[in-house]
Amino acid sequence: MRSLSLSALLLLGLGLPAHAFPTAVVNVPTAGVTPFKSYHLGTYHYLKPSMLSTPESPYLFEGSFVGGVLPFYELAPGVESGALEVGVDLMYPFPGSPDPSSSPMPLQPHFKLGVLRETETLPGLALGAYSVSLPSLEYSQNVLHFTATKWLSWNEMDLGQFTMGLYHANPAAVGGDSNGWMAGYFRNLPLNLYVMGDYTSGGTHIAGNRPLGGANAAIGYSINDRISLTGGYYVSGSGRSEDRAFLFIDWVGDLPL
Repeated sequence: MRSLSLSALLLLGLGLPAHAFPTAVVNVPTAGVTPFKSYHLGTYHYLKPSMLSTPESPYLFEGSFVGGVLPFYELAPGVESGALEVGVDLMYPFPGSPDPSSSPMPLQPHFKLGVLRETETLPGLALGAYSVSLPSLEYSQNVLHFTATKWLSWNEMDLGQFTMGLYHANPAAVGGDSNGWMAGYFRNLPLNLYVMGDYTSGGTHIAGNRPLGGANAAIGYSINDRISLTGGYYVSGSGRSEDRAFLFIDWVGDLPL
């Protein structure tokens, strides 16, 4: 089952790209972990020209690489834990950003630990971090997150995958701690299509300080077992001026481990 692994990414707040998008529902990390010895290489792009010169949105696109470096281990019959993915994001400045030389394609590491593998009765649980500061990395969000994910069905009908999570952020640029919650939904469709959507609570830095938060909706297509394309739209709680379209491209491969 391909599920989220070939489909997602992150769009956080006003142009603050974040973490390992392959195991997320748009901007909400799921409890899924990149499988051991596999990797994802992908990019996402903003598609609204008016964002090109916005000082708070200096990045045109983000490239991301994430690999599964540890498998799940059985702790007890039917209980598995310990899978680990690690990766790095590379952000490329907008040509029209105020001072592109001060936004030099920063690298942001991220990781996610599978606390509990999802089963027929138990949800998956994961703990992770993304948009982690390196020296002089002004736009880092320094986010810790804990998420629960579960596929649900009713009378043998697949209802999709549901995710709920909490986060704690300490942005490098503005300082100060903030907390919030997030939710996501994903469902496979016929013809190799899938849909997804999310919501991130407002009033916190990770949601761009939007009073009503922000939401994303997207549809995607798995071209084959390696490549997928996802397109969607971000709606801000503070008005249409910050809404934008986005495009994700993801490639999956095998690590030489």
